[in-house]
Amino acid sequence: MVYSGTKKHNISFNMNHEVNKWLTVNSRISYDQRRVEGMGTSGDSDRFNKMQHILQYRPTIGIQGTDAELLAGEDPILADDSGNVMQNPLISAAEEINDREWRTFQANGGATIKLLKGLSFRSTVGMLYQTRRNDVFYGAESQTAKRSSIKGTITNLENNSFQTSNVLTYAWNNKIHDITAMVGHEFISKWARSFSAGATQFPNDEIGLGDLSLGTPSTPTSSENYDDKLLSFFARVNYSLLDKYLFTASVRADGSSKFGKNNKWGYFPAFSAAWRLSEEKFIKNLNVFSDLKLRVGYGLAGNNRIDSYQSLAIMSSVTAANGNGAQAGYASNQVPNPDLKWEANKTFNLGMDFGFLNQRVTFSPEFYINRSSNLLLAAKLPYSSGYQNMIINAGETQNIGIDLTINTVNFTNKNFSWNTTVTLSHNKNKVNKLTGEDVQLYLASFGYSGAGASHQIAVGQPLGQFYGYVTDGLYQVSDFDYDATTNTYTLKDGVPYHGDKNKFNRVIGNLRMWMVVRII
Repeated sequence: MVYSGTKKHNISFNMNHEVNKWLTVNSRISYDQRRVEGMGTSGDSDRFNKMQHILQYRPTIGIQGTDAELLAGEDPILADDSGNVMQNPLISAAEEINDREWRTFQANGGATIKLLKGLSFRSTVGMLYQTRRNDVFYGAESQTAKRSSIKGTITNLENNSFQTSNVLTYAWNNKIHDITAMVGHEFISKWARSFSAGATQFPNDEIGLGDLSLGTPSTPTSSENYDDKLLSFFARVNYSLLDKYLFTASVRADGSSKFGKNNKWGYFPAFSAAWRLSEEKFIKNLNVFSDLKLRVGYGLAGNNRIDSYQSLAIMSSVTAANGNGAQAGYASNQVPNPDLKWEANKTFNLGMDFGFLNQRVTFSPEFYINRSSNLLLAAKLPYSSGYQNMIINAGETQNIGIDLTINTVNFTNKNFSWNTTVTLSHNKNKVNKLTGEDVQLYLASFGYSGAGASHQIAVGQPLGQFYGYVTDGLYQVSDFDYDATTNTYTLKDGVPYHGDKNKFNRVIGNLRMWMVVRII
């Protein structure tokens, strides 16, 4: 895309040092700066989409048209169309600015201490600080400026994260047993804030965003979040008996600031076992497998990927009429939910690993069942409540599938290797519960926004179902009988129609064609 591009610069420093036999330290510091310029081709939806303009602009020039006719100026056919939003893509790219710039600083460090034989302690700490600036400006020749005014906005965003973890690990083994145990905790804290200011009615586009005071200022907006925190404690034990029977058990306790005061913590155990059949004598005697292992596992995992403050009573700023002026104030914006809790994902898997020809060919089928419950969903509220929805724990989905992975080592030497990996997967998902209703309708974030709902989520059905109109066909003139006396058309017998055909014939009048659609 013309008038667009990306620039990136970065620098980093890494250090690993063994101070003595019992202490090892490491660190990494990096800084990078990235700038992306140009409006791109997918930033807008509906009729304003740039890729749509590129594909559809001046379609009637034909193969006889010249590059100058296609690229220079505006299409004269659209010049007097007040509702037109399509524009020469070259002019649009030159007149619409959307520049984004990121600056990111990261620092991480850690230390490992060998306390006793087999016992070690590792502590790590890290931070990330990032700023982002987004400049958007519509010049005088842009379609947006022609329809409203020359305008622009400057948005500054900052975010920071801090993370620390401490892990104590013990390992012990002999000829029969092999045990590794680990216990630890982790703390993650994040904050973010933003500020945006803009102006409209610029007298010209000579200075652009260099001086917002030249235009009519719009209301600035800002936001901040200093309360995104996660505290975790975890433990895991790995046990191997004769290197044939393998067991792993783990548990996590995660506390998130995003949930209600009654359910900050979630607990997630997991267990897995494996039988290395290839180490059994009766399998070795077959002289067929280089590896044969049976695996089974079951565990829980949590999900807290929602915005902060969803469990609290939130106030938002409003502007209300007061006499001859306006009065700023606050109003309740959200229904509190002190019982909001972790979404839980339960997974069971069963698989086998086959190895042949000294692992030159491996074959791994795996069956799994995943059930997600207490889904974090936005439940619709009655209009009488004064609110549109609230985040609750409701609903359940299920995924059942099988994966098959085949690896082959076709050729290998010290200078060249050729490996092949083939993965086959089949998954069937289903919605078991919603927030009380059987069907929910949604509008996707693409396409024509006036088309209504585009997707549905229904109990007993898989996710990702399209919802809308299905075309039964296009009636042609030959599908009708014409009555010259009354100058009307009537649908011929045998031509399909959904509904009252007599009423349809009365309404159709002197129509030449008719598109029939039905809703599903």
